[in-house]
Amino acid sequence: MRIAVMGAGGIGGFYGALLTRAGHEVILIARGEHLEAIRRDGLTVIGDRETFTVRPALATGDPAEAGRNGPAELVLVTTKAYGLDVAARALLPLVGPSTIVLPLLNGIGIHQRISAILPEAQVLAGLTYLPAHRPAPGQVRHQGEQRRMVFGEPGGEPGPGCQGLLEMLQAAGINAELSTRMPYEIWRKFMMVNANGGICCVTGEAVASVLSDPDTRALFAASCREVIKLAARLEIILEPALIDEILAMGQALPPGVKPSMLHDLEAGRPLELDTHAGAVTRMGAEKGVPVPVNAMVYAVLKHRAGGRPKRLEG
Repeated sequence: MRIAVMGAGGIGGFYGALLTRAGHEVILIARGEHLEAIRRDGLTVIGDRETFTVRPALATGDPAEAGRNGPAELVLVTTKAYGLDVAARALLPLVGPSTIVLPLLNGIGIHQRISAILPEAQVLAGLTYLPAHRPAPGQVRHQGEQRRMVFGEPGGEPGPGCQGLLEMLQAAGINAELSTRMPYEIWRKFMMVNANGGICCVTGEAVASVLSDPDTRALFAASCREVIKLAARLEIILEPALIDEILAMGQALPPGVKPSMLHDLEAGRPLELDTHAGAVTRMGAEKGVPVPVNAMVYAVLKHRAGGRPKRLEG
């Protein structure tokens, strides 16, 4: 299969590497030193159980370069949510009527935003629980067990190609599942990643550290409860018991595992704050749902959301 990965950082790089190793024609779309390193040395995946290097069919910073050979059959979108609209427009040369677009971003309304820009494609809803980041150019670090990738039609029953896509992903060693209730799955994941990113960035601590302290654990749980109440106002029912599952999942992570937003904060990169705590704060105000913890997270971090400020000359 001809597969493009838009945003081949930690998550996109990991899945792109597995698909390359499985024999697919994979196009990795990256930029900067990371792209240069992949072109020069290949992409290396560093895991707890194995380390391996692959060379994709093409590594490029320009989707139009890959589009000269025709559209991709599958596009994985793994960019940051703040760059989604620009990334989707850049994919136009790689998308045709038979192209499946599978976004694996964190946030609400992701597939709707892509569909508005790429109406010709079959845009699915998707998410992943994969803990992966980019420790150095040309490298992807994956810690712990490979967690779930979940995807499906935004409205319910799987459409044409979903079952074949599932089988292909699983054959490549990807822990993929097909769901018929993606709105629920997306809000369930959003509740976790929003609390992970927000509370870990406010404290500067890894997930397990946050959850081992009673005070920050209480903040984490309160953030989750706010999202449950907000989702209920939108007629999406998240069971309160999910909070205990999320806490247990976080405590089971290796001690040093950090959410991607904390990695970005520490590296001085822009944050997905506007689509996480910022989105909860806005939706809470619109729907009349109090969200004090998320409002606090947004207020504390918003001045860092654009990345590390440049030093003034002189």
